[in-house]
Amino acid sequence: MNKQLIQKFLDKACYDEQCQIELDDVVDLEKFAELIVKECAEQIELMRKRVEEYGPPPGYDSDTFRLAYNDSIDTIKEHFGVEE
Repeated sequence: MNKQLIQKFLDKACYDEQCQIELDDVVDLEKFAELIVKECAEQIELMRKRVEEYGPPPGYDSDTFRLAYNDSIDTIKEHFGVEE
C-alpha cells in the first residue's frame, strides 16, 4: 500500500495526531485501506461481467467496455499500491 496516501487520508480524517495514534492502535490501517481498494476493484469487475452477460449499452462495443474496466481496475490498484 501507498503509505503516504494513507497518511494523507488520515490527516484529513483525524482531528489531531492523538486520534491517529489511537486509531492505529486498534486498526491495521494499511490492511483496512487495502480492503477498501480491493472492494472498489471488485465492484468494477462486477460491472464488467454484467456488460459481458447482457451486452453494452446501445451504440457501444463490448471490447471497448472490457478494456476500459480492466484498465480502471489496474489503475486503481496501481495508484494505491495494492498488489494482487
